[in-house]
Amino acid sequence: MHEDKDRNRYENSWLWSIDAVLAGKLNDPLREMNSISRVLASNKSHDAKENAFSDNYINALHLRLFSLEVNANRFADALGTVDRIQKLPDAEATLVRIENTIAYVNDSIASEDHIFIKVDLENTGEYFHSLARNGFTFANINGKVNTVEVRCETHREKFSVAEDFVWRIPLAWGQCQVLIKGDTKTTFDLIEVAKV
Repeated sequence: MHEDKDRNRYENSWLWSIDAVLAGKLNDPLREMNSISRVLASNKSHDAKENAFSDNYINALHLRLFSLEVNANRFADALGTVDRIQKLPDAEATLVRIENTIAYVNDSIASEDHIFIKVDLENTGEYFHSLARNGFTFANINGKVNTVEVRCETHREKFSVAEDFVWRIPLAWGQCQVLIKGDTKTTFDLIEVAKV
C-alpha cells in the first residue's frame, strides 16, 4: 500500500493510522511515532474544513505520540506535541491527564543528568532529532556516522562526526534540530549533555 503514490490526504491518513497500529503491535516505537506524525499531518483536508478522523481519535493520537516521545527521551518533540495539544478541542482535560509527565520532561531537561537517546539509522541512513539542550555528543557508535548538520532558527552548520566531541550551540541560534547521516544499520547514543 505504501508503494501506491496516488493517494489523497484522506487515504494517507487512514494508511498511516493502520501503519501506526501495526507498528505498535510489532513493538516498533520509532515507526509508530513516525506513522502517528504522518496521520496528524494528513488529517485535515487542504481547505482545513474536513478531517479524516474525529477529535477524540486525534486527541488520543497526540497522547500516544507524547508518551512515545517521552519514553524515547525525545523531550523537545514531546514539548512540541504538548503545544499542539493545547490547540485541540478539549485541550484542558487532555493536559490534566499528562501534567505530571510534562513536569517530568521539564525537570529532566533542567537536571544535571545527561539525556541519552538510542539511535538506529535503519534503512534510510538518516535521523532527525530536535534538541532540548544546546550541547550534544555521540557515544557507542557501531557503524559509520558521516555528518551531523545542525539546523537552527537562525543558523545552519554541517560537521564531521567525532565520538566524544561535545558540540555547544550558541543560545542565540534558537531552537535547533540535528540531521545525522551515516551508513544504514548504524547505531549510536546521541547524548544531550548537561549544562556545565
